[in-house]
Amino acid sequence: MTSPDPAAVPRTAPDLGVPSRAWLLAVLTVLVAATASSGVLPSARGAGPALTAVAVVLLVGLAAALLLRTPAPGVPGVPGPRQVLVATVAAAGLAVPALLTAGGLAVVLTGAALVAALSALPLAVVHVAARPGGGRQAATGLLLGAGLWTVLGAGLRGASAATGPGADAGALPPGPALALVVLGVSAVAAAVGLGRADALADDPPAGRPRRTWVVGPAVLVLDLVLADASHVAAAAGVAEAVAGLVLVLASSVGVWLLLRPDPWPPAARVAAAAVVLLGVVAVPVLTGPAVLVAAAAGLVAAGMVLASALSAHRPAPPGVPRTALATAAVAAAVLSPWLLVALDPAGGTAAALLVPCAAAALAGAGLRRRTPDPVGGAAAPAPASAPVRIPPRVNPVRLLLLPALVLALVHVAVAGGEPPPAGTYVVVP
Repeated sequence: MTSPDPAAVPRTAPDLGVPSRAWLLAVLTVLVAATASSGVLPSARGAGPALTAVAVVLLVGLAAALLLRTPAPGVPGVPGPRQVLVATVAAAGLAVPALLTAGGLAVVLTGAALVAALSALPLAVVHVAARPGGGRQAATGLLLGAGLWTVLGAGLRGASAATGPGADAGALPPGPALALVVLGVSAVAAAVGLGRADALADDPPAGRPRRTWVVGPAVLVLDLVLADASHVAAAAGVAEAVAGLVLVLASSVGVWLLLRPDPWPPAARVAAAAVVLLGVVAVPVLTGPAVLVAAAAGLVAAGMVLASALSAHRPAPPGVPRTALATAAVAAAVLSPWLLVALDPAGGTAAALLVPCAAAALAGAGLRRRTPDPVGGAAAPAPASAPVRIPPRVNPVRLLLLPALVLALVHVAVAGGEPPPAGTYVVVP
């Protein structure tokens, strides 16, 4: 009996680093949604809000370029673990205190936190999606973040309504405040583990991923429309806690579907793109239980669309300027509703049309998985390795579904049963 070749024996578990990557993206998604919805960018017409949004976009691109210029191993334009850690520490270290304070200090901190969070999320997506099977890992993290934001966003909106504008610092209730602190600490802990996971895992980043700009439309579609439990509950005529639980369950189903490593047939990808697009279009215009069904179906299908959009057969050309431009494009997409409201003399008509356009861009990116062959007709190189098949029932990522589910159940138990007052749907808070 001969012993196996040591080179053929895997050194580590096939899922090493995957839960950390997914959780990091989930928390960064929450921080982006929370800072963008905090009111630092006033939803009003005028040059001031427009210049603020443009300045944030420019600062995001500049911050990404400066961070990517620091020494790091690997492909140019793909941030290394240390760069992702620096971006995460900046985002969590600024966003959590900004959301826990009020007054002039909160405005200053939130502006800086918005730049840091909008820089950290796209860079982390690039780091995660740059490996074989990384598109699904990135989509898993973004969808987990949508589920977390469904619950935490409801808590922050409830606290803001209870305290009102001009509240004193520290007025945030202990529950949401503690959740923010725990999320920030857990994001830093997940980023710390990226270096060791990349050093030991068999799937290091192999090339700069394509279509990372899709993160911007994804944040608009998932966090500001489909996962908005307040509007969905008001339009459906149900309690916000009940709507939040349904939306969290829908995002959990979407994540569970992503745990299957088998590729989806083209018909399934087309159907998922159509469901996301129809769900986003239906949420602002329908009333009754159909709104809840449309939002839940869109969340279930969004994971498949995101995974297809962030997966490509051939990596993009390397380079720091390309990644910095893609990061700035993500920030521009997230902040585009505020910019259009500030510049639109019709009072927000263009901003209302923006969300269906963002959904169409997301759906279109999810349909286009194949990339053109390079000049000369050479075939695209095959991936370095295929994703390891781990059954969903034993995949450790499934445990990351528990925080949002537990928070949603607690919200149902302690919140009131009356639906929120119905109102006109708006994209920006």
